[in-house]
Amino acid sequence: MSVSRHQVLGAYRNLLKAQKQTFKGDWATLAAAREKTYAEFNLKRNETDETKIKEQLHLAEQVASLLRHNLAQA
Repeated sequence: MSVSRHQVLGAYRNLLKAQKQTFKGDWATLAAAREKTYAEFNLKRNETDETKIKEQLHLAEQVASLLRHNLAQA
């Protein structure tokens, strides 16, 4: 199964939502997290290796989950 643009954008939006939820009220941290997310996605924008793309999508899911569950508890 090939990775679609829709899946990549979904992972990006999922990360942004997790950041917004976790860093609510901390505008400096939220801005830094968004900039880092944008930079990382932009850096890998031209990746064509399906395996690497899937690995990165899995990593994005893990980071979003970590933000929502582990950091929210702290």
